Amino acid sequence: MKYKIYQIESPEVESTNSELQKKSVQLILNQKDRQPEIVEYLSKIMSAINLSVANDCTIHYVDQQNGNWFNNFLANSGPSKCIFFDVDPAKIGIWFQVPQYRYFSLLENDFLFIDSPNIIRTNKEKKSLFWEELQLMFKIK
Repeated sequence: MKYKIYQIESPEVESTNSELQKKSVQLILNQKDRQPEIVEYLSKIMSAINLSVANDCTIHYVDQQNGNWFNNFLANSGPSKCIFFDVDPAKIGIWFQVPQYRYFSLLENDFLFIDSPNIIRTNKEKKSLFWEELQLMFKIK
């Protein structure tokens, strides 16, 4: 008998996975935002800055009950741009004050904490703030 072995890879990485894919952009979402329409919306956002969710981004879904998540994330990911959507910093183990809608750099990573994609999609003011910070983060004129 002949067998073919296939490996199916998902563009999404579980937050508990210690082997993070080494992509340039990390999109970290609250577990409740695990919906196909959210990924579609994120694809549109990334394409606006000439990036592809499939090729340039890794999507992580975070269970906010994991107080060690951030330390594991930093230890297992290389330098990258990290956008956190509707994630409470204190609940994932961030030990410092985090500004919302303000891009900042720390330990060779760029971070941006914002509301959920559903809020950004429907709130024009927050969408504008997000776009301004994305332009700064990715150095777009």
